[in-house]
Amino acid sequence: MKNIEQLVNETMESLDGLQRAEANPFLYTRIMQRLKNRSGYQPAYQRKLMPVMAVALVLFISLNILSFYKVNEEPRSDTNAGTGIENFANDYNLSESEGF
Repeated sequence: MKNIEQLVNETMESLDGLQRAEANPFLYTRIMQRLKNRSGYQPAYQRKLMPVMAVALVLFISLNILSFYKVNEEPRSDTNAGTGIENFANDYNLSESEGF
């Protein structure tokens, strides 16, 4: 039991000579300056590119929505409307007798 008490006392005595750690006095100032410079900096090409990218994104989404509705649109009931393959064959004067 005395051995444990002796070890505890030696450990506590070893802490007597400790001093508080001191940082560089200008460390906080340097860190704050870097954060300030970093947050306000934006290259000129980024400032010009952002509106262009926003407009391009809006156009892209609009075209996708438009094409979605066009694809899902009900076909018209025209009397002379055929299937896509028949229309293609008629446009290019292709017939079954040509041997494709």
